[in-house]
Amino acid sequence: MQFNKHRYITILLKCCFILFVSCTNNNFKKWPLGSKTQTDSIFKITDPYFEYNKVLQGLVLMDSIYKKIKNPTGFDYIRLLKKHAYINGIGITKEYNEEIKYADSGIHFILQQGFEKEMIQDLLSLYNYKAFAYFGQKNYAKATDVLFEARKFVKETNTACAAQETPYYLGMFLYKQQAFEEAIKYFKECVIYNSFCITNDWNTKYANQELLDNIGLCYTKIKQYDSADVYYAKDIAFVEKYKDSLATDQSTNYMRYTSSKGVIYGNWAKVPAAQNNIDSAIALYKQAIYYHKLSGIEYEDAQYCKVQLAELYYRKQQWKLMFATLQDVNSLLHKVYKADVEFEYNRLMYLYYQAQKNNAGELKYYQQYITYRDSLSGEDKKLFKTNIDKELKDKDQQLQIQLLQKNNQLNKIYLWVTIGLIVMALAILFLVYVNYKRSKKNVRQLLILNSEISEQKLQLEFAKTQLEQSNTDKDRILNVVAHDLRNPISGVAAIVPTILEEENADEQKSIITLAENTLNHALKLINQLLQSNTASKLLLNKQIFDIHELIRSSLYLLKLKAEEKQLVIEMELPEHPSPVNFDKEKIERVLHNLINNAVKFSQPNNKIIIQLLQHSDNIVITVKDFGIGIPEQEQEKIFERLTTLRRKGTSGEESFGMGLSICKEIVEAHEGKIWVESIEGKGSTFYVQLPYKKI
Repeated sequence: MQFNKHRYITILLKCCFILFVSCTNNNFKKWPLGSKTQTDSIFKITDPYFEYNKVLQGLVLMDSIYKKIKNPTGFDYIRLLKKHAYINGIGITKEYNEEIKYADSGIHFILQQGFEKEMIQDLLSLYNYKAFAYFGQKNYAKATDVLFEARKFVKETNTACAAQETPYYLGMFLYKQQAFEEAIKYFKECVIYNSFCITNDWNTKYANQELLDNIGLCYTKIKQYDSADVYYAKDIAFVEKYKDSLATDQSTNYMRYTSSKGVIYGNWAKVPAAQNNIDSAIALYKQAIYYHKLSGIEYEDAQYCKVQLAELYYRKQQWKLMFATLQDVNSLLHKVYKADVEFEYNRLMYLYYQAQKNNAGELKYYQQYITYRDSLSGEDKKLFKTNIDKELKDKDQQLQIQLLQKNNQLNKIYLWVTIGLIVMALAILFLVYVNYKRSKKNVRQLLILNSEISEQKLQLEFAKTQLEQSNTDKDRILNVVAHDLRNPISGVAAIVPTILEEENADEQKSIITLAENTLNHALKLINQLLQSNTASKLLLNKQIFDIHELIRSSLYLLKLKAEEKQLVIEMELPEHPSPVNFDKEKIERVLHNLINNAVKFSQPNNKIIIQLLQHSDNIVITVKDFGIGIPEQEQEKIFERLTTLRRKGTSGEESFGMGLSICKEIVEAHEGKIWVESIEGKGSTFYVQLPYKKI
């Protein structure tokens, strides 16, 4: 029920947040920066909710307060985004995709508004939250990239207080990856940054005690217990020194002071426990539990401390204390449920009843323990693997001790059996040696045969690859032929009705001549495409011609199509002719395809602009339309061979996805380049840049 409640509130918060942010974001570029002190005072009422782990209620209240602000400032908006990002990722919901969205919104807002210097701390926090989200998704490469991007701002601003969060998160990521020695370096770097800010910043003081505790934990993990003791002692001394300045108000300050000491003592207890100094470990755990009780908030950490304390009582066979401690664990589970704590609770209860020879109790908790273990997800199994392995190892050691105690007389038998096995092993080795000598020649022959078979296999695979490539080339040629014949033939189809309607004999003769030229052009295309079936590289037949006239003739062939849609085609050409040395037929194919596409995808009653720009070393031809445009994610794919992208024209014209790939091959064969700039729904502009030498 608890999970469903949180899920419901989270969904409600998202809807509310999207609604009022969409309303307030209309004047995005006009927001004032505001005052951070003023923002702190506005949202101060929400602080207790987040301090006492009532984060969802705190977010609801924060959203409500923000919605009532008539003229929100930049600091107000960023405070809201940061809190949403933090709660969605690092908080209790673990909605990493939402955390990334909120973080990106905040980063974009700060960079667009030009608040980098004033908001460097907020900017770095948002980068760190984003990195944490990627880490939670196990996308470690992106998490690292984001953190190093944050470090770039740290170097540019040279702000020590703002810089401390980035090495903190790097240390936390390395800690979770169990790279404890590397994590220590980043935690210590963060402590150095904090030393510049501790005097006046209560939040930095509270963060610093966590860093000292983390360093102690890392030293504990790598079994450098003396160093761990030093840092735990430093941490306790630090908390005592600043016991009255860990927060802004007295009640929150006391809560932070007591909970910090509880966490430190709980982690410190792991050192004597690992060194089998059980009494010292028990004393430290009791201190930890005492301070957690005073704080009134650290239910989770108190559960872990009590579970580990019960484990120590088990090791000392203090059954009454073990049972009483486990009952306290059970009561805490009703306040804050933790699956791993309940897992350990069932395991220890099972061990307790086993020691008490209470078969019914032992069976009950053993079944619950096994049920929990088998129902764990893959990540949880990995998390609890250490405990399970330890339990199995302990059981195996106990069994070995019992067997040795009850069966000392069997040692002699094992000895004789061992001697017999050694004799048998020697006999087997002798037989293996004899067989090896006999089979050595056979093995050599088998190796030769295997080598020959492998070589034949490689030859067959090569032949198969060549055949597949040949089939692919054949299909491409057929598709190209079909596509390139469409333009001239469709041009002829457009001319024929004109011939039938015209009464002027001279005009008919001119149109028929144009149709003849068009069909001759189609025949040339077929010959060129058939030649490309055998040529590995596109062959060019360069000649000198006027590019102006080529553009006009290409346009004339498609003029009738344009008139059907009532399109106006405008040409912007230089006054003087531009003689060039290109393959005229192939460049004409490029112009046909680009102009035909512009006509095909333009809305009726619109226009198309064709422009020729002449520079000292190149010419640029542009074909611009105001049609349906191309989606951004598809713009790089339209030039691919045999692309699967198909879009019908505005009048239902078919598209085969071949024309632009042909254009690219021709332009690149002329050592030029082709590209597109397009906005979906507003039109496209295709650019063809070709090298130019004055003739």
